[in-house]
Amino acid sequence: MQCKVLLTSLMMALGAAPAMAQHKAITKKPATAKTDSTSAIKPKGGSLLASNTGTTYSKEIPYAHVPLAGEKAYYGDKNDYMNDFVRKYMEAHNRTLSSVQSNSAQPFSVIDNVLEQKKMPKELKYLAVIESALNHKAVSHAGAVGPWQMMETTAKMMGLKVSRKNDERTDWSKSTDAATKYLDLLYSQLNDWLLVVAAYNSGPTPVLRAIEKTGSRNFWDIKEYLPRETQGHVMAFIATASIFENLSKFISLGSIPVDFKFGKDSKEDEAIMKELIAASAPGASANATLSKTAMPAGTIPAKPGVATTGTAPAKPGTTVPASAPAASTAPALVVVPKKVAFTDDELKNMNILKVEQPISLDVMAMEIGVDKKLMTRWNPDYDQFMNHTYATPYYKLRIPKDKTDLFLQKKDFLIKKTATAGK
Repeated sequence: MQCKVLLTSLMMALGAAPAMAQHKAITKKPATAKTDSTSAIKPKGGSLLASNTGTTYSKEIPYAHVPLAGEKAYYGDKNDYMNDFVRKYMEAHNRTLSSVQSNSAQPFSVIDNVLEQKKMPKELKYLAVIESALNHKAVSHAGAVGPWQMMETTAKMMGLKVSRKNDERTDWSKSTDAATKYLDLLYSQLNDWLLVVAAYNSGPTPVLRAIEKTGSRNFWDIKEYLPRETQGHVMAFIATASIFENLSKFISLGSIPVDFKFGKDSKEDEAIMKELIAASAPGASANATLSKTAMPAGTIPAKPGVATTGTAPAKPGTTVPASAPAASTAPALVVVPKKVAFTDDELKNMNILKVEQPISLDVMAMEIGVDKKLMTRWNPDYDQFMNHTYATPYYKLRIPKDKTDLFLQKKDFLIKKTATAGK
């Protein structure tokens, strides 16, 4: 199954535990091992079978939110580790993430509707991504079926009909309703979504045993006492939810820019993030550049293909009417948009760095060995930044991944050498 390959390759890449399966039971376990253990979980103030009646548990306290990468208050000293994991996860599974992103509109619409009705966190839909890669016909080696990979016993307990002629585990709406009932059942006992995801994978018994052994309900505290498959399952869920919620525009790029900051809390940082995301989209047109003649500082750029006359600087925030008379007889400056269609290999092998001071491509080529022709193609409007005529005081520089570390190490030196060479 595609999702199994996704997680398997990740753990090999990270040198962590053996691959975790996206199933309800490990091969060596009986097919019903997980679902039988649901008897260990009972909702507070109710019976396990209450969820089979179609009723929902009344919740006096709202559900807690699902913690995403970058939330220092939740992850504490594991924050940087989690952020690094998300970066590696995106790079290792970009093809699958891209495929899911392209085919997610309809499934997510159904899931979101159910979650909204039950007032459950929207991030829970990403559990279906790591379970089945949104394949509603997925079948695991252990017999789990559907987008939520439910075992027959659990499915029936949650109210689904399972037979050869009619298996409602493959129905998006009905299976989502059943899966959310089970998730709510687990949450009523565990009160932490990461523990719920762990219990959804392994069954509640291993989670409860780990809690009893450690005396903690913190995932990081009990992590080493959980099955390795389950540890990886939770990590994959965090990464997938974080990527789709906060980093989805980077999926097409294939990696997260090295200077991207997780867990932004200022409006300025949010604005920078949006600009970084816009610049990282494949095939996105770079800022308009002048043909042959550089635009003087202060000039208002015209729309692509529209000529602008005059060289008098315009006041900030003003626009130049199309019918405005020419202020001089100077040649018209035509703005020509430059669109770069990046190949798949290029997208996988580039990073985007925020540069606030001009650094000559010639200097970069000489000092860190970048290919100047490639850099010029990847950054078609970089000359504006070098000439101090760029739209913003910083530039999002596309640079090969294998040159990124060296660039960052020698960045200050490159800036000084560029300044010296210009004198």
